[in-house]
Amino acid sequence: MATSVTMTYGSYNFSPVPSFTYGRSAERTPGMDFCLSNPINIELDGLIVPTGVDGTLSGGFGNVTDQITELSNTFKCGSCQTFQVQCDGSDVFNGPARVTNLSVNPRNDGDLYVNTASYSISLEMVSMTGDTYDNQPSGITSISDEWNWEILDERIAGEVNTSGVFNDNSGSINIDAAFNISHNITVTAPFQCKDGTDIIGWEQAAEYVKNEIAVSTPENGLTGLFLPEGLNYYNHFRTVNKNVYEGTITLTDTWTASTNAGALEDFTINIDDNLDTYQKTVSINGTIQGLATVTYPGASGTTKLSNAFTYWKSISGSIYSRATTIYDGNISSDGGNRSLNNIPVSKAIGYNTPGGTVTYNYTFNDRPYNCVANAKAEIININENDPNDIFTSVTVLGRQQGPLFQDINTFGPRTREISIEAVLPPDTGCLDGGLLSYAAPNDYDVLVSGYEAYVTGSYEQAFVNNQTKTWSPKDGRFTFSKSWTVGECS
Repeated sequence: MATSVTMTYGSYNFSPVPSFTYGRSAERTPGMDFCLSNPINIELDGLIVPTGVDGTLSGGFGNVTDQITELSNTFKCGSCQTFQVQCDGSDVFNGPARVTNLSVNPRNDGDLYVNTASYSISLEMVSMTGDTYDNQPSGITSISDEWNWEILDERIAGEVNTSGVFNDNSGSINIDAAFNISHNITVTAPFQCKDGTDIIGWEQAAEYVKNEIAVSTPENGLTGLFLPEGLNYYNHFRTVNKNVYEGTITLTDTWTASTNAGALEDFTINIDDNLDTYQKTVSINGTIQGLATVTYPGASGTTKLSNAFTYWKSISGSIYSRATTIYDGNISSDGGNRSLNNIPVSKAIGYNTPGGTVTYNYTFNDRPYNCVANAKAEIININENDPNDIFTSVTVLGRQQGPLFQDINTFGPRTREISIEAVLPPDTGCLDGGLLSYAAPNDYDVLVSGYEAYVTGSYEQAFVNNQTKTWSPKDGRFTFSKSWTVGECS
C-alpha cells in the first residue's frame, strides 16, 4: 500500500512534494537548567515542474518563471502561514511558520529555467503542532540575570570605643555599613507569528521580566559570604531600555543598602585649644544623606528628604554627647574641673531639597553657664580702681629739669564698678502705638544688688556715683553698669 504525503503552506500546495529536513538546538543557560526557546528549523528542497505529474501543463521558460513568481509571492519576507505536512491524513507538522529564506536556481547548467527549476525554502516553527514553544513556553531566546554588590565608600560597619582615646569618658561611636546593589536583567524574545494575533518580541520579553524575574528588594544570596544580615534597602531606582527591532528588554535596578534606618550620616569633630583664651572649643560638622523608599510600579514611596528629617530628629539630641567624646577637660579658677557647656556657642542647620540632605554645624565651648537662664549671651566685668597719690606740681622759671613735685600726704578716691552686657529675649513688636514694654529688664538686678552688698560690706563708706541701664527692645541688647566710690573713715 502506497504512502500518501501532502504538504501545504497556507493555500499553496506543493506539487511535487519537496524533500525536507528539520532540527532544533537544545540550548540551556550554563549556570542553571533554564531551557531557551529555540525554533524548529525546516529546510525544503524541491523542484518546479510546470508539466506537472499529469502532463496537463507544458514546459517553457514562461511557465517556469510564472511558477517562480508564485513561489516568491507566497514565501516572501514576513510571510507567516500554516505549514502542514500529512502522512496518510495524519499531521506531521501543523502550525504557523515564518519564512527565513528562499532561493531558486536552475536545475542544471543545461536547463536555464526552460523545463524546471530547483528551490530551497527555510522555515521556522515554534512547535511541530501548535503555536506554543515546546521547550520553553515563554518564548525567551536569550536571558541574563546579574547581581552586583559593593561596599559604599569603604563603609565597614562596627562599634568604635572612644574611652581613653581623647579623655577618660566612657562611650562609643557606631559606624553603619552601606552597600551599592544592582540587578541587571536582559531578556530577548523573538517575534512569533500565529494564526490570529502575532506576538511582538519586546512585549513578550517585558511580560517575562515583569512577572518572573523583576524584584522589589534584593535577594540575599550572598548573606554570610559578603553581606551582613539585617540590611535595610533604599534608593530603589529603576531604568528600562526597550529595543523594538531586536525584541530586547533591559532592566536595571539599583539599591542602597544599610544597617542604618533611612539615612547615612557623615560627621567630623574637632577641638581647639589656643593660648589667647582659657576656653576650649569643640566643633561638629555633619551631613545626613536621606535614602528614599521607592515602590514600583508608579515609583511611589518616601522621599530622601523626608527620611533625612526623620533621622535628624532621632540624633539631634545627641550632638552634645558626641562633642564630649573629644573634650579633654579644663581647670576652673577654684582648681576644679570645668565641663563643656551644653548650650552651643553657634549652630547652623540647613537642608537641600533635590539632594535630600540635612547639614548641621555646632560649636561648643567650656564657658561658665549664664547667670540669667533666658540670656542668650552675657558678659560681666568687674572694675576695681585703687587710689593714686595726690601731689602738687610747682613750675620754676628757668629750671631745665621741669617742674618740682611735692607730696601732700594723701590719696585719691577708690572706685568699684560692675558692668553687664547681655542679649535677652526682645519685645515682639509695637502695639497701640508704642512698645510692649518701656521699662528696661530687671533680670540682673539681683546680681548687681549682690555685688553692691559685697562692696558696702567691704568698706566703711560707699557712695553710688553712676548707675545706667540701656535697653534695645527690638534686638534684645541690654547693658547695666553701676559704680561706687568707696573709702574708710579711720
